[in-house]
Amino acid sequence: QWALQDVHHDAGNPRYLDLLEVDARTLLVGTERDGLHRVQLSADGNTIDSVESLGAEHGISYGPGIASASVARDSAGRVLVSTPAGLFLRVGHRFEPEALDGLNALRGEDEWLSLRYGEDGEAWAYGHRSLFHRGRAQGWKSEPIGGFMQGVISSLELAADGTALLAGSSQILIRQAQNPSVMPVPDPGPPVLLRSASRVLADGREQRLSLAEGAVSVLAEDDQRLSFLFAMPDHRRPDAVRFQARLNGSDNPDWSDWQYMRRVAYSGLSAGDYEFQIRGRDSLNRVSAVRSYPFRIAAPWYRQTWAMLAWTICGLLVLTLLIWSVTWLRTRRMRAHLAQLESLVVERTAELRSANARLDEMAHLDALTKVPNRRRLDDYMRAVWAQCAERKRPLSILIIDVDHFKLYNDSHGHLAGDELLVRLANLLRPCLRRAEDLFARYGGDEFNVILPGAAEPVALALAETMRKAIVDDNLGVTISIGVACHYPEDAESVEQWLSASDKALYRAKQAGRNQVAAALPQDHDAAPNETG
Repeated sequence: QWALQDVHHDAGNPRYLDLLEVDARTLLVGTERDGLHRVQLSADGNTIDSVESLGAEHGISYGPGIASASVARDSAGRVLVSTPAGLFLRVGHRFEPEALDGLNALRGEDEWLSLRYGEDGEAWAYGHRSLFHRGRAQGWKSEPIGGFMQGVISSLELAADGTALLAGSSQILIRQAQNPSVMPVPDPGPPVLLRSASRVLADGREQRLSLAEGAVSVLAEDDQRLSFLFAMPDHRRPDAVRFQARLNGSDNPDWSDWQYMRRVAYSGLSAGDYEFQIRGRDSLNRVSAVRSYPFRIAAPWYRQTWAMLAWTICGLLVLTLLIWSVTWLRTRRMRAHLAQLESLVVERTAELRSANARLDEMAHLDALTKVPNRRRLDDYMRAVWAQCAERKRPLSILIIDVDHFKLYNDSHGHLAGDELLVRLANLLRPCLRRAEDLFARYGGDEFNVILPGAAEPVALALAETMRKAIVDDNLGVTISIGVACHYPEDAESVEQWLSASDKALYRAKQAGRNQVAAALPQDHDAAPNETG
């Protein structure tokens, strides 16, 4: 049965990370902020006799920063401890520095690693943003996960078959166990979705065509224009998606250049069988499978077999047929000219739309830090307030303020202050959980983070991650963060919510700065305090 065992400690809550049983009465416990502890149990193992903090007198160093420690047992049964100062091997009752086959040299300065060992001899080590792997009879090497993992690494677990599960702040990565007899299948990327196929009639009306599998649409040759609308899902960078299109059966069946487009139109097609093909390339340069749409342009009645026979028999209509042929040829040239004009209009319209999009982006970005500015923040705040009120979702805000920024400016100069804000924004923005979270500059040295759907524990955890990221990067400053979570209602105002977060920030400043503070229930009614 479970029973609560209280490990008394003067530092309060040291946040335990690892628990390793050395023998029947001795445990080694790793913590995030309070180093390594040795716990001695009673003879029956039911109570704790003593708790001892292990430090320099035991051979362990933590460095000048936070005293973090992780403990693990390797495949050979040795006890290893990792701290920001390096790796240590337990020899008897003491610990000695350990290079661990070159892993200590690979890690970053003051980087604290957690170790995991599999049953097949493989080993893993990970920090907040680094991942190292050692295969069987191989040395340690860094795993390139920067293009996949967003945010920081929180944990790594190994399945029985050797599969590695890597958890981050916003996603999970899976690395399948290597099997030499099975060749990996390339990921073709997301499929291209053909949203619609339609013909535009002479009067401007648009008529949708069937997209059913195996269906072949039959169109008259005198239809004005065929239009195809398509899309490709890419949640990483939708603006990086590119498409290629071609029309088999036409005079130019080659693939077009890769370009940003969502619609292709054809006009002036002669009778025959055609197949429209489209494929996409996502932000990871993965090319999708080809999506095809077959259709047929039917010849007019006067070019069908029975009509041609009738013209042969009716010699008296030769003159009329000649006049009609001249007229038809002129019409065909006019259609080709109109098709060129329409293509030019579509191209110019796309260029104008792209230019407008760039102007809109510039208007919503802060000129210094290149993150969303106050204007974008205000617009987004009103939108998510109404959305969360409608869906009964929580809404959290983080107000981030640089501690003693004026003193930093006075000591280092305004140019150094600007550079500090840019570096701070580049460190904090990757900590966001998902795409709907917004990191924006409110003004001066203050930044805001809007977290739709985030309850208070999630918001506080993110705030602590951001605060620690600044401390770990040694920028020369610290930040204080006020957190307010609320379930918006239509009758309430955004200002009450902002006031609560501002009060929380003031409380963090009063507590000594370099703190994260949550808003109290009474903060939603009071006016905001001034912070500095």
